[in-house]
Amino acid sequence: LGEGHLELDHLFLVQKFIGKGFGQLLLTDFLRKAKELNTIDIILEADPNAELFYKKFGFVTYDQRESSIKERFLPLMKLDFK
Repeated sequence: LGEGHLELDHLFLVQKFIGKGFGQLLLTDFLRKAKELNTIDIILEADPNAELFYKKFGFVTYDQRESSIKERFLPLMKLDFK
C-alpha cells in the first residue's frame, strides 16, 4: 500500500481447523514480521464471522462495505503500530 502500510488479504483456514489455534499462529507470525519491517499500520477486510478474532489482536473496525452478497457487510479493520 505504500511505505510502512500493509494490507492483510486472504487469511483463511479450512473449517475443520478453525478454533484450534492455527489462525492465531499465522496472525501472530504475520504481526511479528510486520513489526520487524517497521510497519505503521495494517488494514484488512474481514469476514463478518472473523471480526472478533481480529479485535483480539488489537484491530479496530473503522468502516464496512457491502459484499457481493446483497445485505452482507464486510468489516474494514485497521491496526496501528505507532
